[in-house]
Amino acid sequence: MPLGLEPNRKFPVILEVDAGKENPPTFYFKYLTGRDWRKLAEMSDKITSADGGAEAIDLIYESLGKGLVGWENMIDPETHEPIPFDIKELDRMVSMTETHELMEKFRNQGIGADDKKK
Repeated sequence: MPLGLEPNRKFPVILEVDAGKENPPTFYFKYLTGRDWRKLAEMSDKITSADGGAEAIDLIYESLGKGLVGWENMIDPETHEPIPFDIKELDRMVSMTETHELMEKFRNQGIGADDKKK
């Protein structure tokens, strides 16, 4: 069955900074359909034509929200409690470099650089 028709199918993304850690913080994204890709492409156009940096950053997080469906092992550094999934909390957890890494891995739909070389 096509991945887009399986709403519970998702792929994990672990940031490079967390690779190799025991119980690494992990983001989960859904697979996109062609229609989803079209919407994401429209958002990418808006990002490149944004009036300012703040607007572009907001659009980047909104784009990630089109596919991000969960996370695990995200621990609040102050309370040491797990951070429940809420897309609105993403910008307090990741740097812009990590945000771009997430976006790249989301766009690759779980295919890593090593997989692309095959």
